[in-house]
Amino acid sequence: MANLLVGVQDSMSLLVRVLILPSLVLVVVHGYRHPWGSLTAGCEGMAVAWCKSYYEKAEYWKYIRLRYPRTLLEMEQPLDPEEDASPFVRVVQDPWGGVYWLEHVAESIRVRSAGSDGAWDTEDDVAYPPGDGE
Repeated sequence: MANLLVGVQDSMSLLVRVLILPSLVLVVVHGYRHPWGSLTAGCEGMAVAWCKSYYEKAEYWKYIRLRYPRTLLEMEQPLDPEEDASPFVRVVQDPWGGVYWLEHVAESIRVRSAGSDGAWDTEDDVAYPPGDGE
């Protein structure tokens, strides 16, 4: 029983050292304003990277098929089923659990995410290529 208690104490000590103390340091260093602000910026950067990736794949799709895909989900089909049956693209959720959207703009496209608030056409929306105000 004593060995079990020592193991629990060691686990708790490790938990404090690995999780709790670094969290407190972040709060002290960043102040109480928003200690996880860099996490939000990282999510936005990741969303921009995915938007750019989907945009480039849609441009390649147009090169092969002579038209843009209607939706991102259309690009989950194989580009050439006779040659390779695997999906051309696997569409994932954005970092906030939302969807990416393929927007047709004039004779081009833009890939968008609603951003952290999940609402479209707000300040935190992410798009590639960037449009007006993004």
